[in-house]
Amino acid sequence: MTAIEEIENVGRRILARHGLADHRISYIIYKEHEYNTIESVIRAVCEYYNYTLAEITFRCNKAEIAHPRKVLAYALFYWAGLHDGHVGKLIKRSRVAAFHSRSSINGYLTNDKALFNEMDFIRGMVNKYDGKATNQVKEVIT
Repeated sequence: MTAIEEIENVGRRILARHGLADHRISYIIYKEHEYNTIESVIRAVCEYYNYTLAEITFRCNKAEIAHPRKVLAYALFYWAGLHDGHVGKLIKRSRVAAFHSRSSINGYLTNDKALFNEMDFIRGMVNKYDGKATNQVKEVIT
């Protein structure tokens, strides 16, 4: 039995338990996720904002330094696959500060088109440094 079949069986059991056995299960299969390297993420963010890692991680809360640090925290979490504890260590902040940094960027992305374009450009730089394309949906099964 494949992993997909196991997931389907678990889903069917949950639906049956709650009296929803006649409902359909929809899910998306993604290509196996390949994270970007930490080095490529740091390099892209530093080059984009024209700061060194030491400058970004320096104990300073000026907006021109804090914003790249938040972007770096977001990118390390989502693109390099690090958890908040490791992100915090890399940006020389606590795990909670790393969580808050990426959460604030995540919140801004929904409303700020300029930030969205900025992040998209940085992601392109990261993928270029890693020599890979962005992961895309492989197929949708309903």
